[in-house]
Amino acid sequence: MDSRTKQLIQTVPAPEDTGYSYENFLAAHDPVLRKMRGVFYTPLPAVRYIVQAVDALLRQEFSLPKGIAERNVNILDPSTGTGTFLLSVIERIYHQCKPAAWDNCVTDDLLPRLHGWETMETPCEIARQKLTEFLLSTGYCPAQKYLKDRKGRTLSCGEIQHYQKIVTVLKETILLQERLTEPLS
Repeated sequence: MDSRTKQLIQTVPAPEDTGYSYENFLAAHDPVLRKMRGVFYTPLPAVRYIVQAVDALLRQEFSLPKGIAERNVNILDPSTGTGTFLLSVIERIYHQCKPAAWDNCVTDDLLPRLHGWETMETPCEIARQKLTEFLLSTGYCPAQKYLKDRKGRTLSCGEIQHYQKIVTVLKETILLQERLTEPLS
C-alpha cells in the first residue's frame, strides 16, 4: 500500500465523511489528478435525497411497489468513488427488508444487481470496505448462508468451488481491512 493511501486511511474521520475526506486529500496531494478524474464529494444528505427520490419515482411512475428493492431494478453507480451512493441504496433496501430474510435478500436479490464502477484504486478500496462493513454489521453471513441452504446433502464439485471462492473473498476482505488500518510507518 502506498503512503498516500495509508495517510488517507489514517485521516478518515467517519464513514459518512469518507468522500469529503478523499476529495480534500486528493486536492491537497494531487490537485491535477483530482481535477482530471473529476473527484468531487456529494454531501450525504444530497445522496440520501437522490436515492429516496429515485425510489419514489420507481414506485409512483413505474408502478414498482418495492421501488429500488424490486428484484428487476439494477443499481448502477458509474462513478462510485468511496461508495456513498451504493451504501445509501443498500441502507434503504435494508430498512425495507424483514430481518429474517436479510441474508437471502442480500445474496439472491441485492448483490447480483448492484454495480459500481470506479477507475481509481484508493476510493474503490474504501468503497469495498464501507460496503463490507455495513453488510457485516447487519448480521449478513455469506459463508454460513451458503452452507445452511445446502444442509443435509452432498455438495457438488461446482458448489465446493463456489464456496471456496466465497471464503477466499472473505479472507481477502479481512486482509484488506487489516492493511487499511495499519499505522503509518
